[in-house]
Amino acid sequence: MFENLSDAATQPVSIEEIHRAWTLIQSFPKEGKKPVRRFDGATPLALHSLHAMSMFALEAELPLYGRNFGARVLLWHDVREDTTCGLPTDLDSDVVTAVREMSFEDFEKETILIWYRDTYTWLFKIYDKVSNLWDGIGRGGWMEARGELYIRRYLKFTEALLANVEQVILPRWTEGARSPKLRIASVLSSFMSSNP
Repeated sequence: MFENLSDAATQPVSIEEIHRAWTLIQSFPKEGKKPVRRFDGATPLALHSLHAMSMFALEAELPLYGRNFGARVLLWHDVREDTTCGLPTDLDSDVVTAVREMSFEDFEKETILIWYRDTYTWLFKIYDKVSNLWDGIGRGGWMEARGELYIRRYLKFTEALLANVEQVILPRWTEGARSPKLRIASVLSSFMSSNP
């Protein structure tokens, strides 16, 4: 999965790169949208990318070069999805490909088409989804306006992504480890238990 990545794609994300992505997300929102999270209308939109990126970068079960690559992909994914500017032309081609793999027209299409994408897309999407759950549920979060059925489908989809990653992908990276688990599993579990 993370084989044959360029050196540039697997280096740690720099503060300059974070600042660049933040600036694009906050400065060029899609038409009719504000660069804020929906749950409160004030939190900067770019924090979602940083939140997903940070959770991924701290996954001890994943190899460091893979964590660096995934963190970079998660940092840039909302530039493609939520801005009018598009991805920078000097962004590493492996990162661009992975960001494109993460993008879907809507949630309905995503739940079907993701299974035809590269398996790393499943992994990255877990962190994107959990970050969305973080501010989408509770305190009048944006998912609540879509209803209980939507929340349950969102949770079940994220749970399916995690199950596939833990069964198919994780064992390849953790040879000899007993029942490797991603830390994100406990976060998702808390959402599942509070929203049966």
